[in-house]
Amino acid sequence: MSNQSKKMLSIVLAGAVVLGSLGFSEADAAKKVKLSAKKLSIKVGKTKTLKVKNAKKAKWSIRKGKKYIQLKSKKKKSVKIKAKKFGTAVVAAKVGKKTYLCNVSVLDPTAISGKPSATPTAAGQTIVNITYVTGNTPDPNAASTAGPVAEPVKDVTIDMSKVNAKTFYKAGYVYLDDQLPDKFDMSYFSSCEVGFELKFKEGGDQSKLTNGKLALVNDVAMLDGMKNLGTDSQPVAGGYVLNPGLSSATLSLSGVTGRAVGLNVQPMDSNANYGWPDSLYSITITSIKFKANPSTVYPEGAPVATRAPFSPAGQEAAPAGDATPAPTEAPKTKVTDIDVDLTGVTSKFSSNGKTLDFGDKLPANFDVKLFKSIEVSYKLNLKAGEDGSDIGHGKVGVACRASEFNGYSDGQAMVDGLKPGAESVSITIPEDIDGTKVLGFNIQMSQSDWSKGWPTSLESVEITGVKFIAKEDAYYEN
Repeated sequence: MSNQSKKMLSIVLAGAVVLGSLGFSEADAAKKVKLSAKKLSIKVGKTKTLKVKNAKKAKWSIRKGKKYIQLKSKKKKSVKIKAKKFGTAVVAAKVGKKTYLCNVSVLDPTAISGKPSATPTAAGQTIVNITYVTGNTPDPNAASTAGPVAEPVKDVTIDMSKVNAKTFYKAGYVYLDDQLPDKFDMSYFSSCEVGFELKFKEGGDQSKLTNGKLALVNDVAMLDGMKNLGTDSQPVAGGYVLNPGLSSATLSLSGVTGRAVGLNVQPMDSNANYGWPDSLYSITITSIKFKANPSTVYPEGAPVATRAPFSPAGQEAAPAGDATPAPTEAPKTKVTDIDVDLTGVTSKFSSNGKTLDFGDKLPANFDVKLFKSIEVSYKLNLKAGEDGSDIGHGKVGVACRASEFNGYSDGQAMVDGLKPGAESVSITIPEDIDGTKVLGFNIQMSQSDWSKGWPTSLESVEITGVKFIAKEDAYYEN
C-alpha cells in the first residue's frame, strides 16, 4: 500500500470514530429521568415495586399518607411499596435537585355485603351479580330495559363542560347522575380518577391547606360539599387528597355500590378543621373518569336507574374584590456563593480534636446539596526556628450531624491537604451527601510519618476563610 493510500485510510477511520462518538452522546442526552409509574393501585397487604429510570440514584420518601403505606427495600434505583390500610398516599423520588412523584391508591380487598359476585362466561368475560345494601341504589325487582347480557362495562368520562359547577370558592359539589349510563353502579368500576387545580391568593401560605377531601356519594341528600360514604356496609369512596403540589387523585371504589350521583369537594385548613383556608383562592375540578373493572359485562336484567328529582346548585361567581390567584409556580431564588463570617468563631487551634463551629452563621434556608464545593483558607504558624518538615497533611472534615462533630470524624466530605507552603484547599461536596445543614469542620493535623499526633514544629493552625461555591442554576425552594 502506498503512503498516500495509508494516509487516506487513516482519515476515513478517524472520521468514523468521531461520528460514532457523536451518535452515542446524542442518544445518551435523549434519556430523561422518570418513574416507572406515575400512579399505582395496591391492595391492602400487597407490595409493588416503583423504579426510577435513567438515574444513578434516587432518595425515596413518603410525601403524604405515611399511615397508609410503608417503604421497604430502598435501593438506589427502586423501592418496594407495601399497602397498610385503605387510603391514598404520595411517594417521592429525589434525583439531584428534582423530585418526581407517584400517587398511590391503597385498595380495600375485604369482601362485604353488597360487593358483586362474579360468574365467568365462555367468552372470558364476567357477569356481575349485585345485592344492593344501602344508599340511593336501584330496585333489583323493578321493571328493566336492560340490554343484552354480553354488553361490556366501559370507562365513563364526565363531560366537564356540562356539569353544574366545577370551580369552587367554598365547599361544594359536582352533580354527576345526569351523565351516568342508566345501568351504572359503582360496583362495576375499580376506581374514579379526578383531576383538579388549586389556586392560592397572592402571597398566600400554601401550608394552610391540609388534606382537602374529595368524596363520591350515592344519594342526592348527601350532596352538600361535606358528607361522604362510610358506614358498616359501605366503605368511603374518596380520600383526603387535595394537597399543594398535586393535580390528580385516584379514588378506590372497592366494595362500594350504588350510583355516584355526585362528588363533594371540601378543603381543610391547617388546624384540620373543615373551614376554607384563608390562603386558598379556588378549587377547580378539571376531569372525572370512572375506570371499569376489566372484562366486566352488565348482568342480564341489570336494573335501570330511577333518578331522584334534583335541581343542582349552579356555578358560583368568583368573590368580588378578592385577591388575584398566585402564579402556578412561585418565583425562585437563585443560590449564590456564601462567604461565612467567622467573627466570634474560634478558628485558631494548637492541638488535635478541635472543631470550627460556624453552623449558626449560615442562612436559615441553607442546603449543602445546592453547593458544589467549599473553599477553605488557612495559615500554619510554625514555632520559632522550625521549618515544618515534621508536618504531614492536615485534615478538614465537613460535619452535618452532631454525632460527626467531634474533631476527628471525616464527616460527609473531607480533604487531607493542609500543608506547609500552601494557604488554601478545596473540598468537593459529593452529590449523595447525607444531610442538608453543615455544623462546621473537624480539624486534625498529622505528622510527616502520617501518625495523627500534633507535629512538634507546629505552633497553631488558623482557618482564615470559608466560602461555599454554589452550583450553576441552583435555586432555593420557596
